[in-house]
Amino acid sequence: MNTKESKVAEAIANAIEDHYFNPASVARYLADQPHYTIDRVMELVVWIIEKEARKQELDWEQGTSSEGLFLAKELDLVVNKLTKKYDWQNLKLPQEPRRVLKKIQPKRQGFGYIEDKDPFT
Repeated sequence: MNTKESKVAEAIANAIEDHYFNPASVARYLADQPHYTIDRVMELVVWIIEKEARKQELDWEQGTSSEGLFLAKELDLVVNKLTKKYDWQNLKLPQEPRRVLKKIQPKRQGFGYIEDKDPFT
């Protein structure tokens, strides 16, 4: 059984595939809602931006991307700056992923340093 969210997402994805789909009319309808609904819509938009920005990073490395993915990456940078600057009370926005690099501590042996693992394996 699909959740309500899955059904809505599937309906949106199917509608967008239609050549005559007009995103501006959907945006106008959603923008003309009460504040609570607008907050939920903006959360949805930010989560889409965050997921697509991660996809853009992968596609960029492979040499394929799209304008939408590029835009998502740029918007994600702005959202990340805003999440650091403001304490959001009503919105639950994704946090910037913390990239922790593992530091390799080489072992001292003789006159030089060698690593724990053979770099050629």
